[in-house]
Amino acid sequence: MSANWAIEFQQVSKTFGRRRRRVEAVRELSLQIAPGQVYGFLGPNGAGKSTSIRMLMDLIRPTAGQVQLFDRPVQQEPAFLADKVGALVEGAVFYNYLTGRRNLEILARTQGHFDAAEVQALLEQVGMADRADRKVAGYSTGMRQRLGIAAALLHAPDLVILDEPTNGLDPAGIQEIRTFIRDLVDKRGKTVFLSSHMLGEVEQVCDRVAIIDKGRLIREGQVS
Repeated sequence: MSANWAIEFQQVSKTFGRRRRRVEAVRELSLQIAPGQVYGFLGPNGAGKSTSIRMLMDLIRPTAGQVQLFDRPVQQEPAFLADKVGALVEGAVFYNYLTGRRNLEILARTQGHFDAAEVQALLEQVGMADRADRKVAGYSTGMRQRLGIAAALLHAPDLVILDEPTNGLDPAGIQEIRTFIRDLVDKRGKTVFLSSHMLGEVEQVCDRVAIIDKGRLIREGQVS
């Protein structure tokens, strides 16, 4: 049976610190995100986007409320979460002394589904095929971002979480990645949760958007 929601935040709050030093990073966030779309999560730096994503990935626990993926609580289903979700969050980490291709191959083997042809296909899709056999130490920020997107897709997840995926890319690279993100949904049936501080990116790529500021949901709706 298909899930009602790919992502659901149910009155989720997150505070850090104690007493006078308490900081409310996210306050009573409620969202229901249907599968099969690019969903934008828009807000300025410090708005609570990264904290929300970390709760979504079960890297930190909410102070209150619940986060669900495909109708299952993330805290109770770690194996399900690992299988269903691929993510590029806060920059991907690679072995600098190895090539981009070798990094992906090692990651695929640890996930138990190494396929050289699939690695090559992903490298081509993110525009890294001609640079895949160079050591990562010599990669630019944009090249690392591209490789990180490929890494997030290695295990064919249903949900792809991308945090500022076009950081470090030149204008041509930005357009390539935005087109690729749309293709993930339109041609491959994925769900993409795209966190960004750029309104133009959200307008161009996303089907729906939630706007967050100071930890609160300001507006949610269809991108016109």
